[in-house]
Amino acid sequence: MENDKISYIFIDDVSVTLIGSTTECSCPKKKVEQTNGKQAPHGNSNEIKINYQIIDSITLGDVSFNSSSWEIHDDEIMILNNLARKIQTDSLQIIVISGHTDSTGIESKNIELSLKRAKSVTDYLIQNGVSKERINYFGYGSEFPIFSNLTTEARSKNRRVEIKIYKQRF
Repeated sequence: MENDKISYIFIDDVSVTLIGSTTECSCPKKKVEQTNGKQAPHGNSNEIKINYQIIDSITLGDVSFNSSSWEIHDDEIMILNNLARKIQTDSLQIIVISGHTDSTGIESKNIELSLKRAKSVTDYLIQNGVSKERINYFGYGSEFPIFSNLTTEARSKNRRVEIKIYKQRF
């Protein structure tokens, strides 16, 4: 019978403790991958989530990246210039930049392309006065689409960079 394969799991007596940093955690350490000198999201995103709160989110890509390109469009330069000025005025803010692709092509190439997209935005912000210590960037390939990849238009919307601005908690 099909129903004979059903099981239930009950979890009881769970507690959640806020820690100040990952060094205070007594849990077993996971392998931390490196992404062009930056830790992969599972390496430091928990520290960001604990010590910072998100205050703004920007998506570059409404004009979208061309397929296989990481060139920033002129339409997005003004957005990045405003962001650079905003970040420079508050030293308690950091930026997390996430590059994304559509699902066409080989995923390892998509990850590389998405990382180049995130890095091109990172480099632009650094050239415009944002300290590199305040920027984390990652490439996710096609892992997190915001639209289905079934049409050309939807795929173009998935070729994007998301920028999240965090402010340090007190």
